[in-house]
Amino acid sequence: MKIELSQIVKDIIHNNEFANPFSDSFSEVKIYGACENYISNKYNDYEITHHNEGYEIIEILTLLNRIYESLMLNIEDLIDTINLNKDELIQNILSLFNFDFFSLLDIANSEIAKDKSKLPFTLENLSQQKVQNVFGDTMDTQDVMDTWVDTFNILLEIIISFNPEIDKSIPTLSESDRNKNIRHLILNTNLFVNIQNAFNFFRFEFSKLLKKDNAIYFKYFPEMYYLKVMAGKARYSSLVHESMFQSMRFYEKERMIPKLEVTDGNVRIMDEDRQETNFKEHLNFSILVSYYYHIINQKLPYFDNITIVELTSVLTELQTCFNSFNAQEILDKTTKTQKKDFIPISGKTGESDHLIPE
Repeated sequence: MKIELSQIVKDIIHNNEFANPFSDSFSEVKIYGACENYISNKYNDYEITHHNEGYEIIEILTLLNRIYESLMLNIEDLIDTINLNKDELIQNILSLFNFDFFSLLDIANSEIAKDKSKLPFTLENLSQQKVQNVFGDTMDTQDVMDTWVDTFNILLEIIISFNPEIDKSIPTLSESDRNKNIRHLILNTNLFVNIQNAFNFFRFEFSKLLKKDNAIYFKYFPEMYYLKVMAGKARYSSLVHESMFQSMRFYEKERMIPKLEVTDGNVRIMDEDRQETNFKEHLNFSILVSYYYHIINQKLPYFDNITIVELTSVLTELQTCFNSFNAQEILDKTTKTQKKDFIPISGKTGESDHLIPE
């Protein structure tokens, strides 16, 4: 029997943290040792083929680890340069993320205003509105926001682990310079997230790692990848459409939407403003029933034992409030004053402030 060395290497990558180039536990020596162990024991009766491809994957892993270490050093240096404590840094990052969210929302609305054919006519379109980036490429707004969430989560973990404090011996940056450095911080983290996501697709699903002309390529298997994407979208649309009719029986078709005011980044609910159909509520309920029905009553011990359904309701309310802001007004005020006071980042309940990412 025959087996490719590349398959042995991928098996090692799949099952061992020391073969993860985005881990501090990464070890090229241990990978080669594991290969020898697999060949001597698990595959001692096999003929090992395609040695060069296997060695190339290990070489790429080492290069990815160097990229990871370089990005992490950049991130730590930027955190030092920004020179804010943990809470202040997180709040400033949230402000920029939420500013970008309103910018994206404004672009999407402008695209629809210019071309009515871009209105979301189906539930699938509602969550997959498309916009163009600065390079002219078309993107799904939901994909962009998902990447932002991944980037923020990773950056939040890094900041909490790093636990920065203000160093009074370092000159204080102007707000403009601080924002530029925070942008670079987000950019480095976003680059890390995108490379790691591409690698995880290779690690757990269907793609190849290739090195050509001093560049690393993550190559999907088209015959599998694109068919899976198309099938997934069709299945998603069908199931959610079916559940939508049921959700409209259980939820109010119209509800009061609060009027919100932002002061110093803090959201205050003024009064009830208007009635409208909350499609987000129906959509979230439909997704929950379609894909997560088996855990809807699961309690979350770290959230005071609330259920998945209760958590979804809370998040839907926050999402509804957030989407009710006038994106253009927030962008205009922020651009005119060069201050982030008009960008919502927290809400007040009683005497407590709570950060609210987009």
